[in-house]
Amino acid sequence: MTAGSPQALIHPFELHDGLLTGISVGAKHVELRCLHETGDILLISIKGITRFRATDFLEGNTINRISIYCGVQCPSDLIPFVFQMEDKPDHPALIEARTAVLLGRSVVLELEPSYGCYAVALAEGGLSSISVERHK
Repeated sequence: MTAGSPQALIHPFELHDGLLTGISVGAKHVELRCLHETGDILLISIKGITRFRATDFLEGNTINRISIYCGVQCPSDLIPFVFQMEDKPDHPALIEARTAVLLGRSVVLELEPSYGCYAVALAEGGLSSISVERHK
């Protein structure tokens, strides 16, 4: 992990038990607004979105963890989930997306909840697609 990489920016703030308070979706852009238990706000911006899926957005969405996959094999269920093709794991579009992540051309961000919203984003551009801002 290098300084300034998305993992380096998200990890130090330990968002475990933080709250996902908002999702903003625009043309090829998603922003996740998170509240740390200290009161700090983290804005996770994902550009180059090709797919985004979120389920169960509720009052009090508690974050268990945020994981980023780029240049590595991501869990086999994430790509089918974000494409809503869980029943077609060998579809050519899914194979192409998995390959792009493995080669570092695309990135997957997974927000796993303890309660509430589960979200997966797939974006072109590798790790440079994700930025994090911290506000006190």
